[in-house]
Amino acid sequence: MGVIDINLNGDKKKRIRRSKIDITVAILKITKGGANKTRIVYGANLNFVLAGKYLDFLGKNGFIESTNPKTHYQITDKGREFLDKVQEIMIE
Repeated sequence: MGVIDINLNGDKKKRIRRSKIDITVAILKITKGGANKTRIVYGANLNFVLAGKYLDFLGKNGFIESTNPKTHYQITDKGREFLDKVQEIMIE
């Protein structure tokens, strides 16, 4: 799980853990228009090692594809379906 630091009242920070689903959704949203690993790392607020693990997992399961080997990632139709269903559940 990823951890985000949120500033509350100036100096106090609260650490919030994100679920694997939250991180997956963030990556899938970023790859809608195509993205390189650096863009995914900064957009999803991950480090490169963790981003690599998620990209490998999402690629092996058909949610994203790499148009140039390991440099540019694009969401697939299966990834779009998953993203739509997850967002639908989160709204309810």
